[in-house]
Amino acid sequence: MSSGTGSFRKKGRGYEYRIWMTMPDGSRRQKSFTGPTKIACREKYEQTLQNNNEIITRGLSLGSFAAQWIELKQDTVSYRTWKNYHNYLENYVLPNLDPSRPITAIKPMDIQKMMASCSHLSDSTRSDILLTAKQLFRCALDNDYIQKDPCKNIRIRKTDEIRELTVYTPEEITIIESHLRREPIGVGIALMLYAGLRTEEACALHWEDVDMENDLLHIRRKIIIDHGNTCREVRSTKSRALRTVPIPKELHDILADQEPNPNNPYVLPYQSNRPYPYEYLFYSPHVFFERYEAFFKKLPIRYLSPHKLRHTYGTYLIRSGADMFTTQKLLGHSSITTTSIYANTDLSDQIKAVSKLTFHDHK
Repeated sequence: MSSGTGSFRKKGRGYEYRIWMTMPDGSRRQKSFTGPTKIACREKYEQTLQNNNEIITRGLSLGSFAAQWIELKQDTVSYRTWKNYHNYLENYVLPNLDPSRPITAIKPMDIQKMMASCSHLSDSTRSDILLTAKQLFRCALDNDYIQKDPCKNIRIRKTDEIRELTVYTPEEITIIESHLRREPIGVGIALMLYAGLRTEEACALHWEDVDMENDLLHIRRKIIIDHGNTCREVRSTKSRALRTVPIPKELHDILADQEPNPNNPYVLPYQSNRPYPYEYLFYSPHVFFERYEAFFKKLPIRYLSPHKLRHTYGTYLIRSGADMFTTQKLLGHSSITTTSIYANTDLSDQIKAVSKLTFHDHK
């Protein structure tokens, strides 16, 4: 390992390259490398650097380095992102690469074999697995544990899978609407269906964020699970920007029926007939999901995940004439690319569009 770029000076008929290096025993020494050319000096330095790194990393296994990497990762990403990295690392990267092997022994062919073993998974999952491996080995490269990144030129071969956006039909929405006032969790479901809120945003919504006079919701908070596995509220959204969403009549009527608790600021206050091992005024995303599942089990319609309510909201916005930019802002997407998935219209929309097709002006 080295620090700085070093310096050259003329020495006799050749050159001397001087640079501070960290030796295998951890000491710091200034080393010099001589040769007839600057290139020859650098080659000697790089050979010494490689030899030192081999000594340092000879006893370092992939599993040992991965354990350090995933622990340090906790301080740089959200808990949810960290959990995803941990999942891909433990279930795909390490089992396929053998954690007992020296980290210096991992070659591009090993990464290719790992990705081949994951060929049965979706494109997005395989991309996440490769991303995890790339970040792991990039960290090893940046810290001089390896000389070359085995993931550098590895690419995902797309399977051209068709991504279908599943949403609730108008008939199913009618059934959902008829049950929203029967369960306390119905308010949260209404916030997701009529305003496109994410689960963590619906759980964190305060009454002070609801402007009933102007029919506006101000989305500025979310519930997160931190690295101590504790739920807490933060004044932030996924896109890290405040967004304002109009309240449609259906949602206005549901909110107007609610009686705010002066001792609880949340629109969706936590309610339970049985004790939990925590005392929250709000629903944690996990408990909300449990109540959400229980709500839909009682309905004579198919079950779709909470996020599909956002898909339903976004899809019907587009079908109702909203443009992409407006839909992006309402959903709080940081990229228009994410919003573009809602542009895929269903067959009935396509039939309706083709029925209007004409190549000639009709007089």
